Amino acid sequence: MSAPTTTRHERRAEPQNANNRPEDPRPAYRGQAHELFEQKKFYETILNTIYDGVFVTDCNDTITFINNAFSLTTGLPPDRVIGKNILLDILTDVPQHFQHYYAQARSRLTPVHFESIPAATFSGLPIVLSGWCIPKHAEGIFDGMICTFTDITEQQQIKVKLSESETRFRSIAETATDGIITVHSSGKVMFWNTAASVIFGYTESEVMGKEIYQIMPDEVMSDHAQIFAEPEESMSHRSIGTTVEGRARRKDGTIFPIELSIASWMIGAEVYFTAIIRDSTHRKYMEKSLRNSEKELKNLSSRLLLAHEQERKRIAYELHDGLGQILSAAKIGVKTMLDDSAHRLAAGNGNAATGLPAIIQSAIDEVRRISRDLRPSILDDLGIIAAINSFCFDFEKVNDTITIIREISASDGDIPEKIKIVIYRVTQEACTNIVRHSHADRVTVHLSSVSGNIQLRIHDNGAGFDPQTHLTCRESDRGIGLSSMKERIEFSGGRFILTSSPDQGTTVQALWPPVPTEA
Repeated sequence: MSAPTTTRHERRAEPQNANNRPEDPRPAYRGQAHELFEQKKFYETILNTIYDGVFVTDCNDTITFINNAFSLTTGLPPDRVIGKNILLDILTDVPQHFQHYYAQARSRLTPVHFESIPAATFSGLPIVLSGWCIPKHAEGIFDGMICTFTDITEQQQIKVKLSESETRFRSIAETATDGIITVHSSGKVMFWNTAASVIFGYTESEVMGKEIYQIMPDEVMSDHAQIFAEPEESMSHRSIGTTVEGRARRKDGTIFPIELSIASWMIGAEVYFTAIIRDSTHRKYMEKSLRNSEKELKNLSSRLLLAHEQERKRIAYELHDGLGQILSAAKIGVKTMLDDSAHRLAAGNGNAATGLPAIIQSAIDEVRRISRDLRPSILDDLGIIAAINSFCFDFEKVNDTITIIREISASDGDIPEKIKIVIYRVTQEACTNIVRHSHADRVTVHLSSVSGNIQLRIHDNGAGFDPQTHLTCRESDRGIGLSSMKERIEFSGGRFILTSSPDQGTTVQALWPPVPTEA
């Protein structure tokens, strides 16, 4: 079998087959690599323009990329980071924080979010970071990590300052003596301090989130309902920024007066109202008491003037009817004796002269009685105990149907000078009232001193009366006796106590505390 031969045509074709070899792929690879490189530069440019820090690691946790924000935040330039192991070389100072989240994302192959973790810059400045660890993986095998973070140090500082400010506000608000309540424009209570709980009787847990209308009755909220109207109306309501008087209701249902000051403020589009509330019950009571005291003082002043005039009239009558008549009789006797002395003496009639000493003595006694009523000289000469005993003796002598029982255990030295005349006048006035109104036949006068406390008590077994009825009667019908005693006692620093009831007699009591000794 002969060997195969080739024709000329076939021989010519062989070189052509040699020229038709496969094209070189390297230019195409170079084009793809260039395209990938351009894409990489494009994405790196984008990453370098964002504010969040970004770094990328490979499957061995070696850093392959960081953006500009990473360097700005941490202070680490690329040449100190690229090619370094994130866990072994970079995060050696914070193993308990970022490493934990990085390792968690690596092992689970799922993104992990970290929030407010402490870190430090290259220079040691503390910072706070939040961000994500996003693992790359192929068929369940870890292939690197993309980590992003935001420097929230400033936000954290603001948050801390806000928290401190809120703590200070709460401290001030909780220690305030006025009630402080914050209400949303919808009427819901947002803040309720301790003083508000004391004023209204509701605890904070009972009112927080509740509508203010549930706490205040309709008749009370009608005073303030317009405040919680539409926000634009509320902000210009006349009650805002001013102190007004109103009413409120306690938990037990009692309505009481308040002073209310309201301020409005906004967070975004939400309107809030903060009310400062003061319970004015005590102030109202004091104002009423002051008005009553002023009225009583005016009435007392008027009655004192009348009493002074009556006392002047009484003294004038006593001088005219008593001492005046006695002196007139003495004058007539003297004139008659001088005009007809010789005739009368010759006739043996000496009665005109012998009767004059008795008339003059009567005048002297009358002057002494008037003087004693105005200011008892025995009080200045012998003291309060002798003055009380003398008064009781004279009183029984004039009012022979009344017996006075004296219980006097104090001594003159126990009683301060300034209240001696008060004790005497109160005793005098009380006994005068007994004669006029009580119809008693027995009176007890008690005067004692225990550890510097002075007690005067005058009790009778007479008709008695209802003190409350006496206080509510017309002031002009009360007389000045009890008011005079009360004023004298309280003006001298004592306490006036009156007890009485129908058919049970009356007790007038005065108590004076110890007088402090002068240093």
